[in-house]
Amino acid sequence: MSEESIVKLTELRPRILNFYNISEGIIPNVSYPKKKFGRKSDAFIYIVEGSMRYRFDDREFVAKAGDILFLSSGSFYAMEKMGSHYRYICADFSFVMPSGTSL
Repeated sequence: MSEESIVKLTELRPRILNFYNISEGIIPNVSYPKKKFGRKSDAFIYIVEGSMRYRFDDREFVAKAGDILFLSSGSFYAMEKMGSHYRYICADFSFVMPSGTSL
């Protein structure tokens, strides 16, 4: 993905329509295969401790403590834990985008 194709959420001015859940979790020392049905909601994930490799169709990256991820509704990805501890805080919600824009 090129730098030109990255759009900041603040430039799109989305609004939160529904807030579903906020949770904290620890993921055991396993890998998770690529999701078959995609996310049911948008989510921000704050990595509290550890690191996790995320694999999408067009790219992969390692998220580490202090990173914040945005995972969009419908996205398909696989995860691979990169150490013994991975703790996170997740906020699930749905966006409403201004007319004529999309994520």
